[in-house]
Amino acid sequence: IDLSHPRGRAPVVVAVGPAGPAQAKTAERQARGSKRLSRRNATDWDLEPGGWDWAAEQRRPAVAEPDETAPLDRIETWQRPATFQWSFSLFGKNEDLRTMTPPPGSLQSSFDKARSARHAVVRPALEAMRHTQGAVNRTVVVMLVNTGQSHLLLNFGCRCEARGIDWKAFTFVYALDSEVHRMLLSIGVASYHPEEAQLSRAAGRFGDAHFGRVVFWKNAVVHDVLQLGYNLLFQDVDLVWREDPRRYFFQPRAAAVDMCWQYDGGNRHQQPLYANSGFIFVRNTRRSRLFWREAFLLGHTQRSQQGITLPLLVHHYFNSGLKLHILGKRFANGPQLALTRAKTAKNLPSDWIVAHASWTANSTDKRRKLQSFDEWDDACVDRLWQRAGSPVVGW
Repeated sequence: IDLSHPRGRAPVVVAVGPAGPAQAKTAERQARGSKRLSRRNATDWDLEPGGWDWAAEQRRPAVAEPDETAPLDRIETWQRPATFQWSFSLFGKNEDLRTMTPPPGSLQSSFDKARSARHAVVRPALEAMRHTQGAVNRTVVVMLVNTGQSHLLLNFGCRCEARGIDWKAFTFVYALDSEVHRMLLSIGVASYHPEEAQLSRAAGRFGDAHFGRVVFWKNAVVHDVLQLGYNLLFQDVDLVWREDPRRYFFQPRAAAVDMCWQYDGGNRHQQPLYANSGFIFVRNTRRSRLFWREAFLLGHTQRSQQGITLPLLVHHYFNSGLKLHILGKRFANGPQLALTRAKTAKNLPSDWIVAHASWTANSTDKRRKLQSFDEWDDACVDRLWQRAGSPVVGW
């Protein structure tokens, strides 16, 4: 299968040897079938926000986990061949990738120059954490937040504490504005505020210009923690945990995996890996460090993090031997969470580990998704805001 075919065309079937009439007819039938598949993909996921077409999902290949003892890096997690070529080139337009150094005057250059001063604060904070517990080795949870999204982070903390998870003991938050940094420190959350970042308000919609400015920082903070020698679980703030997921990544069958990503549903625009960047486990390996250095250098080029990471994943899978695993439905993502209780109950497994309120237009819908399965705690969020002496914002 030719993964570089033009957008909208069917995969090219290459036959070895002379092609006769029979082979030509076979190729034509396969092309017609692929076009029908592409048309179906374009329609059966055009759902209401938070919707999940269960019948369509059953027709799709599941994230394969057929053997509970098989090493995760040997389980096939490619969903199906790509049906289009990326409409942009990451590498041809970015000369700095040749030397792996940012151009002068760029955000990347400023971030690199401030590394020593930043690490003088971040390194001791990470060393003081309970980053090694049982099988979990030197692994911290890393998040990025601004004032406009801080109610989502507080809700994450509230739900962890309700389950007896001491999340503050191993979580580090990069603050995008000085107000949220002050608030986090006042409630005992380890935090650092890069002076170059002053992005206090929430994005109006996913992928708008303001959202695009945050994308750089998402890649930068992962790159930063890897430079300090830690494994990390990078996650968006619109999540809740049913249990601490870090130990999942240290079971023997996961030992060879460089990175684990959430499954992003059957969204045809996320082919061929369907990897959602809102919940990523990153093991500190040379392959991971190379991947995130490139993602950092490209952080200004797209308005969504996945616009950068998905092409890079395919590139590094083939060229660097990056070992990936796409997580199953116990690590629930946006398509499994609806805006109504009935739909969420139908799609969310009873033994879920993580639930991510993605596939939404804004933070209001994120809150509604979390409310649909009783994972939003207004009283606790308000109490934390009052303790911090900050006004309630964000909804």
